[in-house]
Amino acid sequence: KRMLVQYPDIYAIYSCSARHTMQMCRAVTELNLAGKVKLVGNDCFPESIELLKNGVLTAIIDKKIIRQGYLALQALFNFTIKGEYPASSILYVSPSVVLKSNAENALNMQITE
Repeated sequence: KRMLVQYPDIYAIYSCSARHTMQMCRAVTELNLAGKVKLVGNDCFPESIELLKNGVLTAIIDKKIIRQGYLALQALFNFTIKGEYPASSILYVSPSVVLKSNAENALNMQITE
């Protein structure tokens, strides 16, 4: 909040974590700067989707944390129970950009994408 007051020419902020996303949104809202300062949040969760729909957030970078956890557990299960090694030592999960136009599907698509 102090930086936003001290430097009124700040026009955009990116958050690198879900926790910082909420703090960033709270600060901008309390200073009545929602919509004036473009905010890009991190990770999709119900609160961040709501902030996106309400115009506080401009976009969200979704790292698909649920998908990452699902794939890790699946690989662990397949190895410990079935004795199957993963096809690769690296499992990739591509991030996506969530905007107001695709926010409805963002939470529902986390495991399947």
